[in-house]
Amino acid sequence: MNLVGASIGRTAIYNVDEIANINQAVCLIRVISQNRNINLKYFLHFFNSPICISYMIDKQVDNARANLSMSNVSKFLIPLPPLAEQHRIVERVDTLMQLCDELEERVMAKEDAAERLLLSVCDRICG
Repeated sequence: MNLVGASIGRTAIYNVDEIANINQAVCLIRVISQNRNINLKYFLHFFNSPICISYMIDKQVDNARANLSMSNVSKFLIPLPPLAEQHRIVERVDTLMQLCDELEERVMAKEDAAERLLLSVCDRICG
């Protein structure tokens, strides 16, 4: 989880067996027990949700640069629904994110087509 700067609270899953280093701007959150009642993607979606990000920003340490303290992060309350509900939440969020990605691609394609059309019209008028 990023603790400092504009991307405060941004969280990712690092699931590689290689040794890695992090600096003071990042904290490592470990799930102590690979309990069968925990879906790690549920935690990822929760940490990256607007509600959790808003909570993180409310808890940030006041100074010139936005940052969280490890003591604040360690006190986060994480809602933990039953495992089946975690799976439904992850599936729904993943489906919606895929839809957002597809819509973003369509918007970019339309913007690109509009720009090409404008350039073509300008070439015909000016040249």
